[in-house]
Amino acid sequence: MREEYDFSGGKRGAVIQSPGKRRITLMLDDDIVAHFRTRAEAAGTGYQELINDILREATAAKAVPGSDDAPLTVSALRRVLREKQQAESVLRHLPDNGTLEDIQYHLYVLEKIAKGRKDIEDGRSFTADEATERLSLRVDDGSCILE
Repeated sequence: MREEYDFSGGKRGAVIQSPGKRRITLMLDDDIVAHFRTRAEAAGTGYQELINDILREATAAKAVPGSDDAPLTVSALRRVLREKQQAESVLRHLPDNGTLEDIQYHLYVLEKIAKGRKDIEDGRSFTADEATERLSLRVDDGSCILE
């Protein structure tokens, strides 16, 4: 072993470059690092490689055309299936000479009915008597003219 070494031409960091990789400083919570180290040890790989793989999967899922950022939930799947069943029902009940406009109209009406039911559930409705009273107040004060 030498008594003195010359590091004047040395560079900090890894000796072997990793093409396509960049060294960064990333602050992670201790429990997150411990979790990934445990998983990586069980899988026989490095924890940084495991974190990189998970980040790659997350970004690849968002890169798929037509996918949105939110994961598909059970309620969202039920809503989509319900809407599909409504559309199929409309198609089955239309006459043979039904047009695209007929389909659009029926789907529009179904959407408005669903919105009305939701408004009733949420307490955003009033009775026929309340509607009559509101309309008569508007007619009486001259703000609305009915012909």
